[in-house]
Amino acid sequence: MSTLGQRVKVPTAGGDTFGAYVVRPETPNGRALVLLHTMFGINDRFRGFCREYAEHGYTVIAPHLFWRFTDSVEMEHTPESYQKGHDYVERLDMAQGVGDVAASICYLRERDRVAKVGVIGYCMGGTVAIAAAAGAVADVVVSYYPLKIKERMDDYRSITTPTVIHIGSQDPYAPPEAVSTLQDACRGRPEVELYVYPGAEHGFANRRVRTDANEAAADLAGSRTLTSLRRTLGA
Repeated sequence: MSTLGQRVKVPTAGGDTFGAYVVRPETPNGRALVLLHTMFGINDRFRGFCREYAEHGYTVIAPHLFWRFTDSVEMEHTPESYQKGHDYVERLDMAQGVGDVAASICYLRERDRVAKVGVIGYCMGGTVAIAAAAGAVADVVVSYYPLKIKERMDDYRSITTPTVIHIGSQDPYAPPEAVSTLQDACRGRPEVELYVYPGAEHGFANRRVRTDANEAAADLAGSRTLTSLRRTLGA
């Protein structure tokens, strides 16, 4: 079982600091993960994701990606929150988001002496994760149902990091033409694994929110994620 999580401050290269949530396992394995939140921020459900990964032995840090224009975000899934969350997504600068991922990795390397670090992002965090994969700031990247696929296609084409992408075939943020373009961009590239789950919608793996979560797709995506982490980061 993992230890209780704690709030920390992560320094940036420019001298600022931002908030993050860290969970350290009882028996660290020298590996760590940076978890990137959705538009709803580091709420109780997302902290649950962090604890679940820590139970696999990983030290986990979740940086607050909206810190430049708002305080800590912990929203529930309501219509008002959707509107506010979409506004936050539009205001987020991807290059700055990748910088926050890099700062989080530096924090873990200095504070916890981790050997290897992976990045896992969900929804908006999945988009930042792809940008991080293009920037080669981590050892492995996993992106769940990222946003803005067509707009960020240059990032997908620039991936050099081992990367796993999970998308539902019924995801309104990933229309068929965008998925087709993405499949073409990933074809013949062993460093990129793209999985499309038939019948799965956006957020299909979020059992903590969706009562209609696609259990089969969520289990398969979770298994593929852990396999990639263990293959790249080590057991």
